[in-house]
This record gives sequence, C-alpha cells and structure tokens, in this order.
Amino acid sequence: TKSYDEEGNVVPAVLDFQASAKGGLNGWNEYLSKNLVYLISSRKKGEEGTVYLMFVVTDIGEISEVYCLNEETCYPDLVKEAKRVVREYPYRFTPQTFNGKTEESIFRIPIRFKLSD
Repeated sequence: TKSYDEEGNVVPAVLDFQASAKGGLNGWNEYLSKNLVYLISSRKKGEEGTVYLMFVVTDIGEISEVYCLNEETCYPDLVKEAKRVVREYPYRFTPQTFNGKTEESIFRIPIRFKLSD
C-alpha cells in the first residue's frame, strides 16, 4: 500500500499501532496461563513440545484463521488445546492501525507444554 501527501508525493507508510490483546502482553500471557489446560492424558503419555500458532487479528480485533505451523511434529492433543485456548479468547484485540486506518494483522506465537521434573 502506498501513501501520498497533499502534493501527490509518495510518503513512507507508518505503522501507528500494532494490534494488542486486552491488557497488552501481560494480559495475553495471564489469559493463557489461567486457561491453558495440560490434558491428563498428555501428561501420562509424557507429551511435551512447543506448538507454534499463527492467527489473524481482523480489522475489528477478532481472532480468526488459527493455524498450527508445526502440526506434523507436535502431539495432536497439544495442538488441539493450543488452538482451543486462542480461539476462545473472550476479548477483542485492539486492532493494528496503519497510516491511520485499522487493518488485519498476523500473529505468530509459541505455546510451550513442558512437564515439571
């Protein structure tokens, strides 16, 4: 996307605000820690790993299109749980604004499942 000034000259595009969850990064991490469930069946099997998710935050702050980027190397139950907790986020994000207009953005996040020793 190109932006122009009053005289028709191309001006650099400006990211005004990156999308953020309610309460910012701390709020997002708090939500994940309170709502992510390490299934008993996965614990008993010793399933561990990091699930890398990608999702879209729409121009109105809703989460859509949740994908696992490493599904072929993760345990299916861990992938399912990671997707569930992201899809069920109860708040809207504050959407990204670019040159004064809200737009969708893409997030990539790791969700780590690790059994304690």
